[in-house]
Amino acid sequence: MEWLDHKLIYDTLEKGQNPTTDEVESILDKAYKREQLSLLEVAKLLNAADENQIKNIFNIAGKIKDEIYGKRVVTFAPLYVSNKCVNNCKYCGYRRDNKFDRKKK
Repeated sequence: MEWLDHKLIYDTLEKGQNPTTDEVESILDKAYKREQLSLLEVAKLLNAADENQIKNIFNIAGKIKDEIYGKRVVTFAPLYVSNKCVNNCKYCGYRRDNKFDRKKK
């Protein structure tokens, strides 16, 4: 069973191609206010190609990061309580497709 809808992702990325500067600015204003972005809005940010659009995305992301975390470096690491996992993350040694004896408590 796959839990990602690949068709939806690719269709949305295609619809979000070539965002205008006004669209990107509007989406960034919304993001800065911590309002939830739609999939299409995220796709438009991912498809931004203009150098100024990309600079603005990084600028707003930096401001949000600084407001939330300050000048600290914050890292996140998964906490494993078992080596049994249903996910299939490419980077993970515990990924579902790796074959070895699993332990579950």
